[in-house]
Amino acid sequence: TEADCWVASRARKQDAAVNCAAALVKDGEARFGRTHPAYARALHVLAIMQREIGNRAQAEVLVKQSEAIYRNALRSVPANFRAALGSIAAATIRLHSELLSADGRLDEAEALQREALSLKERSVAENDPELSAHHANLAEILKLRGQFQEAEAEYLRALEIQEAAHGPNDIEVASLLDDLGFFYDQTDRAVVALPLLKRSLEIKEKSHPAGHPDVAVTLNRLGNAYGSLNRLSESAEVLELALEIEGRAYGPGDTKVMKTPDHLAHVYAMQGRYRDAENLHKQALAGLTKTLGAHHPTLAVSLNQLAFLYLSQGRAGDAIGVLQKALIIAEASYGNNHPLVEQLALGLSVAYVKQGKPAEALPWARRALHVRRSQKEKTAEIASKFLAAITMVAIEAQMKQSS
Repeated sequence: TEADCWVASRARKQDAAVNCAAALVKDGEARFGRTHPAYARALHVLAIMQREIGNRAQAEVLVKQSEAIYRNALRSVPANFRAALGSIAAATIRLHSELLSADGRLDEAEALQREALSLKERSVAENDPELSAHHANLAEILKLRGQFQEAEAEYLRALEIQEAAHGPNDIEVASLLDDLGFFYDQTDRAVVALPLLKRSLEIKEKSHPAGHPDVAVTLNRLGNAYGSLNRLSESAEVLELALEIEGRAYGPGDTKVMKTPDHLAHVYAMQGRYRDAENLHKQALAGLTKTLGAHHPTLAVSLNQLAFLYLSQGRAGDAIGVLQKALIIAEASYGNNHPLVEQLALGLSVAYVKQGKPAEALPWARRALHVRRSQKEKTAEIASKFLAAITMVAIEAQMKQSS
């Protein structure tokens, strides 16, 4: 049953969860055919399980199939059933939006999420708790687009709905406090983020048994907020605790443990503990490589972090080797115009500048700018467009002085 799949997923038995969902799809096709909403629901569940193991491409294929079935059904279903079916379809459309957002396709993601929210609003009461996830996902997309005022309003609306439905100390409220606190930290308001994250931590510590990995999520974000305020000792202490909890819960190499080592390594670097920072990055990379293989896109992100550490130490040569490896993985996984490709190209440009090689740096700066111009979305990283342009001007000036 679908319930069995969710039990396996929550127990972190991902292979069992995927197999369970695949069996649901097979059973749904046999019992209802490939045009029935029940079959669409099974595809939706399998898409979630594929996303959980990092297979976003396959998840998108599945969610598109599910979405198409729901859309066809909505056109033919009797009017008195349309709202109920629309409410179910909204979850699949939201999932599609989340996948597109993770891939940097923010125009499409926003359009789908607004459609999902509209469908949901037509089928439930004004403050129904199911609306909260739709507002939260829209907030995430708007944040990535750099529309911070609109994003903040959506985060606050999601929190308002959840608190009205379940009270101020509900575990879902804590998750939204995490998201809102992280948002404030990312938008240079760490002072505002701290009390929200501390409130979330208090809720989770009361709701979960000691050492629960959900507590580590909040600790991670709290550690980042301390770091933003240059409270480095507190940041390191909190992140070390988060890493300890995640290590016990998931084991080495699990993708859920990827962010904390990178964040802690950044704090160590700020403290001048470069060897500790490098060791953390390398341990994380070794675990991820063992778990995911040497060409998984997750590795490109972690390699980018290691390259940044090398650049901060003036080790441009080491950074170039790491960035080139990451770029091969990113291009194979995402194509040539993905935001990660832009970051890596800009990193290579900076590394070559630091080596005093402006002729080698200039093509990479141009490449980064080309990728930025190819993206229609107004993302939070839009400043990189100007950084790439400024880098190009500096390189060209350096080349003129050398000639």
